[in-house]
Amino acid sequence: MGAGACNLWLASPDGQELNLARQIGDDPTIEEDATASLSEGLLAEVAQQANPKLVEDPSGEAGLAERIEAGGDFELQSWMAAPLRKDDEVLGVVEIINKADGTLFNEDDLFFLSSISEQAAVALQQCKPAGVRAKGSRPRCLVENFAGNYFHSGSRSRF
Repeated sequence: MGAGACNLWLASPDGQELNLARQIGDDPTIEEDATASLSEGLLAEVAQQANPKLVEDPSGEAGLAERIEAGGDFELQSWMAAPLRKDDEVLGVVEIINKADGTLFNEDDLFFLSSISEQAAVALQQCKPAGVRAKGSRPRCLVENFAGNYFHSGSRSRF
């Protein structure tokens, strides 16, 4: 997919907010310890409605206006997100910012992200029963479980 940045947002234990658990790549539009409401906003919409979302023109998306302003000179060119859900439980959201090659994300990219997010939700759910609660442990567990399952299948695709 060649993403410029990937943000992993995990639901808080009380289910009221999303916490930025891991960021890979360049996204100066959010702080390292960012949180987002699970009751309003673009990430909440993706999580609660259980539908991935593609925004080809972030400048026209009211839900990204604050992030665009916070990014300063950084140009948010394309945005997409997919929910991390297991059955009816909101586990989090995977958010992808800008394509590394400067082109825009498209429906094929969104389909790919959705498929990967479904697999990631299963891996994340497998981390939960193991009693993984410390900040940073669940994302690490997710990466280990997901990467092991995903790359074991022989796929060469990468974010």
